[in-house]
Amino acid sequence: SHSSSPPSSVPWELRAAPGMEERGPVPASSSAAAAATANEAAPLVHSEGDEWDEASARDVRSRPIPALPFLWTAVFVCGVFLSAALFSTDDESAGAAGDAARSSQRRPAVAAKYLVSNFEGDQQEQQKQAFVMMAAEVPGQPGSSGLWGCLSVARALQRLSDRHLVLLTDFTTFPDKSSVQKNFEMLGVDVRPLQNVTVPGLADTDVKSMMLQKLQAWRLTEFEKVIWLDWDVLVFRNVDWLFDREWMWAARDDPLCHMQAESPNTGILMLYPDEVVFNALVDHASKVAWTNANGLIRTYFADVQKRPVKLLSEVEADYGQCLGHRIPTPYRNKDGTTVTGAWSTPAFVHKSGGVKYTWYEGQKVHEDDNTCFSIDLKVQRLPSKGQILNVCHYHPLSAYWRDNLCSAASDLLKIKTVEVESFCSDECYYQLSGDSSCLEQVPDGPMP
Repeated sequence: SHSSSPPSSVPWELRAAPGMEERGPVPASSSAAAAATANEAAPLVHSEGDEWDEASARDVRSRPIPALPFLWTAVFVCGVFLSAALFSTDDESAGAAGDAARSSQRRPAVAAKYLVSNFEGDQQEQQKQAFVMMAAEVPGQPGSSGLWGCLSVARALQRLSDRHLVLLTDFTTFPDKSSVQKNFEMLGVDVRPLQNVTVPGLADTDVKSMMLQKLQAWRLTEFEKVIWLDWDVLVFRNVDWLFDREWMWAARDDPLCHMQAESPNTGILMLYPDEVVFNALVDHASKVAWTNANGLIRTYFADVQKRPVKLLSEVEADYGQCLGHRIPTPYRNKDGTTVTGAWSTPAFVHKSGGVKYTWYEGQKVHEDDNTCFSIDLKVQRLPSKGQILNVCHYHPLSAYWRDNLCSAASDLLKIKTVEVESFCSDECYYQLSGDSSCLEQVPDGPMP
């Protein structure tokens, strides 16, 4: 209860930011859903009855303190210490056994059975839920980009969540020839082969067919709910609360940060596996015009099933380029104003953001919207005023992504590649010093 302390000792409170209730509605179908959402972005508000009565406090402090209870307390404490000294033993195992016996005598058997029953029920529920990711070779992208991204997310989920992670991949080895399956299994990941999704009129090697490999999440029917995660993402906080919500949820497709998006971005997508739905989505892909999986999934559930995918609030999931850019914060002062500072980092961040850059005259213009959730130092290092700077040192989440990747790839799995060793070397990453392999990870061309 808040009544145990004066309001002046709590100068702030968590409140829903203006518009957040409408932007991230939570179904009231279960108390678990409401509680989960409250933990994520809902208000923590003092009730009117929780007031500190200073007059009553002064009255309590002014009453005389009886001496007799304190005297009896002192006698009792002394007796306890004297008994412990008289009957102590050097046999630690006997002491531990005695503690366990006394503890079991104090603990009601019915309560213990109830706690075990609840724990087992929670475990059974969790076993029906899973995250799922995919690492596939994609034309025009570095061969192992998806593997590094999945490895970083797998390490983050190992720290943040107790749910399963399923990895769908057609990779068998890392660049150092170590086994993809064995390495990911060391992180508790269930590795499964990636299958082609055959759509009438499209070849399996067609880029659009490869986009539809995401639909395989609907075939994981041993789970009741799964959360799909793209590989170029960062999970910054626990997102298990999403499993408690009803129906499907996705981020907002708002890469330009307008804060008005009404279309889903399936970089994160909570769904219900169902073979019938999978086949219906494939059939839908053969009948309608679409350019990416986002559009296909959106039109199927909105137009065919007449039940659109629900949208997460921006403080729950957003693009990396929108960090600190008008995302409402639930952290509020008592007067309702926002607390100064960076208090609106999303739980899920899709891509780090990046820039259009033309480093050297005559070079083709590149677009890179995932500069820092990557081990590619050549993209991160930019020439400036006669020196090389790593632009990701200025990004608030790049060090967190790097820590997850390096603690998995370098510290736990001991993957040996030039890219990993350079990226995970503090000297190389932060000081641009070290061996020749580090110095090779710089942009080519004349220094401006």
